[in-house]
Amino acid sequence: MEPLKPLEQFFEPDPRMMMFVVRPIGGSEFRAATVGDHYGDLEGLDLNPGVPESVVSYMNVIKNLYLYGWLCYPFFTVCHTHTAMAVEMALRLKIPNTTGMEDKRGLRSLMEQAVSKGLIQDSGFPSLPAKQAEAQRFHAEVAQMGIQTTIRNTSFVKELVESLPKLRNEFAHPHDAWIVSPCMALEPTRVAVEIINQLWR
Repeated sequence: MEPLKPLEQFFEPDPRMMMFVVRPIGGSEFRAATVGDHYGDLEGLDLNPGVPESVVSYMNVIKNLYLYGWLCYPFFTVCHTHTAMAVEMALRLKIPNTTGMEDKRGLRSLMEQAVSKGLIQDSGFPSLPAKQAEAQRFHAEVAQMGIQTTIRNTSFVKELVESLPKLRNEFAHPHDAWIVSPCMALEPTRVAVEIINQLWR
């Protein structure tokens, strides 16, 4: 059970953050992660100048949730949950409802529209090549262990159309008190930034 943080411990790091270590680039030894390292996780996750202020503000709230996870670990779960909502907000602004009726489009429908219009493409994800290379390395390593895996040939954006709405719904309608790690919150934040930047290139 998550406790209410005592007043006298308000500014102290969540004890779970003390389990994380980092190895500086070029270094050979690990050291305890610091709040500076935590801030560094968000480096490069900037939105393009043309992104509407409302979307920038929403994403800054998400980034602050990630940062405050240093003090309250469950904030990483809240951060993860809101990344898909930021994408949906951005898509509604970029692809406005022109029917004159109530906008009942969900995240999946909006993602499908964006992909069909060419607004979101695999080539627009700067982090994708590294993800694909890591998947290939993992595939090769487990194959050496006699474990068979399959790398699907589906485009990344098609996978997102399927997975992003499902993840959002899972977190929006939880069946348990889920707690995600910093890495599990950082990756969807990165994907959200890369999607939004494609909408306003």
